[in-house]
Amino acid sequence: MLVHGWSSRASRLGALAEALLVRGYSPVAFDAPGHGDSPGRASNIVEYREIIRELHARHGDFHAVVAHSFGVLAALFALRDGVRTARFAGLGAVGSFAFLTAGFRERLGVDERVVRALRAHVERRIAPDEPGVWHRFEADHEPEALGAPLLLLHDEDDDMAPPSQSRLLVRAHGDRARLVVTRGLGHRRILKDPDVVARVVEFVTAPAAEPSGERVAAG
Repeated sequence: MLVHGWSSRASRLGALAEALLVRGYSPVAFDAPGHGDSPGRASNIVEYREIIRELHARHGDFHAVVAHSFGVLAALFALRDGVRTARFAGLGAVGSFAFLTAGFRERLGVDERVVRALRAHVERRIAPDEPGVWHRFEADHEPEALGAPLLLLHDEDDDMAPPSQSRLLVRAHGDRARLVVTRGLGHRRILKDPDVVARVVEFVTAPAAEPSGERVAAG
């Protein structure tokens, strides 16, 4: 299962899909509403979750889920709500929904009243039936519910989400998680970098769990 990020599309994960096809896997991906070739104007984390749930119901448990950016946050939300996978890989992860709202405030220069209005919109219109929604949106919420090894790759020059977002997940998942820090790839080129693609494919196809910890990629 391949999950794209915000303002993106499934084809951005094409290099990973092709590498997995060569190894005999059958990648499944989607364009979220308002993204890529899908109709609509926008999407949200609840819609991502429902699409992932539907694909899980159609295809069964995933051998692995590979997600990018906001897709990491959304995929982990789904994986805590009944979707199952044996492994999870996240690239340029957004690990905190609060990070997104803080970024919204900073980029637009709005005050706390606007942020409160945004939160109220989420609670009333996007997730009215989600108790404890702000805790449940966080990618490090209830890490034991995942129960699968994680590989996280994050570039130190990422201009959209700092590596600290992936480190949130490493701290939450402990020995199950491994973080590889790359250099010079930013938030988008990391998806096509041959070394990154090879690391993800190796993780997905390896017979045993990867060792935990953090390391800096060469080059």
